[in-house]
Amino acid sequence: WARTLSLLADMRKREVTPNGAIFEMVAGACERGRQWERALSMYFDAHAALHDPRPILYATAIRACVAGRQRSLAAHIVGDMRRTAASAAAAGSSEWTTFASAADPRGGDGVEL
Repeated sequence: WARTLSLLADMRKREVTPNGAIFEMVAGACERGRQWERALSMYFDAHAALHDPRPILYATAIRACVAGRQRSLAAHIVGDMRRTAASAAAAGSSEWTTFASAADPRGGDGVEL
C-alpha cells in the first residue's frame, strides 16, 4: 500500500491526473494493507477528481467504512452509490447495470449497516 501511495504522489508531482483504475488500485492496496482511512481517502480523492467514482471504488469505500466502524459514512456512501448507479443505468452505462439492480431498495443491497 505504501508503494502505491508513493506512485500516486509521484504522478501528482508530475501533474499526471490519475484515472479511475489508478484510484481503485491504490484504494485496494490500502484496504489489503488494513489502512482503511487511506482507502477511504482514495474514494474522496476520486470523487473530487472524477465526480462519479467507478463501482469498485464504492465497494472498497464501503468496506473501509465497515473496517473503521464508520456506519453513518457508509450509509452516506451507499446512498451516493445508489444515486450514481441509477443515473448511469438510465444513461445506458453497462458498467453500472449490475450495481443499479443491486442498489435497488426494493431488492436490497446486501449491505447491513
